[in-house]
Amino acid sequence: MGEFSSMTVGQWSMVATRSDTTMFSRLMRDLLQAMLWMQPMAAQVKVMVSSSRVSLAGLGNLAAGWDSTRTSTMRPYIRCKGKVPSELKTVIQRFYHLQSERLETYRLFEEGHEAYLRTAPHYDFEHYKQLVHEITQAFSGISKEVLEIKERLHQDFDRPDLSEHIEKLQSKEKQKLELTARLQLAKQQAQDHPEDEDCRDKIHEIKHHIIKNNEALSEIMQDFKYDSEECD
Repeated sequence: MGEFSSMTVGQWSMVATRSDTTMFSRLMRDLLQAMLWMQPMAAQVKVMVSSSRVSLAGLGNLAAGWDSTRTSTMRPYIRCKGKVPSELKTVIQRFYHLQSERLETYRLFEEGHEAYLRTAPHYDFEHYKQLVHEITQAFSGISKEVLEIKERLHQDFDRPDLSEHIEKLQSKEKQKLELTARLQLAKQQAQDHPEDEDCRDKIHEIKHHIIKNNEALSEIMQDFKYDSEECD
């Protein structure tokens, strides 16, 4: 699939004369633009437990080449302990579940990208474009609900400390997505230009930043866990 007449994800388009690497770069840019975390891409995305948001099982099928036997199972990070009001406990558990969904979505994103790279030199861009579109919707829905939880913690439960943790987390999650998109582009460039040492150096540098980002995310989650638990 070396030529495409048109491509649309969000509100941009491309012409068939673009190279695969350039098309991939534009797709990653669109993903980042769509993931303005305070303004999710699709206002119609529903974010309740019974929502119509793109299922992670469906994303798994996309990442694996639409293998209908593949499923995704998610469970909350932890369980709250102690004297936490039941409604607040439910909100906190939902937040942990959403973070688990985020991790699963990143895993599927990486899996789909690895499958895309294996289609070189005539990259199966249409397949990957669809995966990125679904991933974008999933991230947008997750982010929207996390922000709603942030507001509830502050306004409904008078827990500005927990709300502040989520605000910090959202900032780091935005950085993580940016780094992930940069890493995927760098991997394709390194594959297309194996003789270029700069490409390999760039991959190493981005991976280092991702490790640091994950450490910061873990620290924020630990702070949230500690502050959300009220012991006897």
